[in-house]
Amino acid sequence: MTSPSSTIAEPPGSDALSAIERRVLHKSLTPEEVEQLRFEQERDTRQMFRRLLDPGIVRGVEKQTALSSMKTLLTLADNLLNNPGNDKFRQFKPTNTLIKRTLVDVKGALEYAVAMGFRANIKDFQPYYIFNDHKTAELRIGAAVLREHVDKESEKERQRAASKIQEKSAMEMQAKQVKLAFEDDRKRKAQQDKLDRERRLAREAAVAAQEAAGPASPAMSSTSAHIIDLAGGRTLASPPPYDEESGSDH
Repeated sequence: MTSPSSTIAEPPGSDALSAIERRVLHKSLTPEEVEQLRFEQERDTRQMFRRLLDPGIVRGVEKQTALSSMKTLLTLADNLLNNPGNDKFRQFKPTNTLIKRTLVDVKGALEYAVAMGFRANIKDFQPYYIFNDHKTAELRIGAAVLREHVDKESEKERQRAASKIQEKSAMEMQAKQVKLAFEDDRKRKAQQDKLDRERRLAREAAVAAQEAAGPASPAMSSTSAHIIDLAGGRTLASPPPYDEESGSDH
């Protein structure tokens, strides 16, 4: 007869852990503590999937190609986790165009699908990868690791896109300022050119008017000779003043 202690001493595993939780742990631990215990039990499995992801898929593969592979793997896992009773999500064909491009042809991607529980098989003389129902825990953990990495890369991509938009906006603003400065210089130069042209035309008009008037007349010369002598108080063309005592002009 098998004793209770020998039952508890069964080799650890996802099925054994679930049995122990049902029989013992859930009676004495809170749901949060049970979840924490499961998290600790799954540490090695998470580390395995992280290694399958990096360096398995990520290193040596172009970033967008690796990200496309991870998104395909995550779609396969999520479809099955969300629809466990739907047979079409329990399998995939390696000859499918998308599967071939993102899983079969990408280093490490198909190995990741196998680790999540998909096994190579032949169905109706066609190659398939069919999910093993005993690998539900691995499927859930593998999907969690994928989502963690995809979300991180998506956030980086969002930040890069935002940075590019800001950089583009700054460049456009700088170009606009340069254009405005150029327009200001052009307008200022046009105004200066107009002012210089008006001054030049005014000088030319003055010269033309002077030339049209001709040389000064004799009468103008005679009149211009009657310039007041500021020192003597008389005009240069006036006769000398009369001296009454001497009766003569000086």
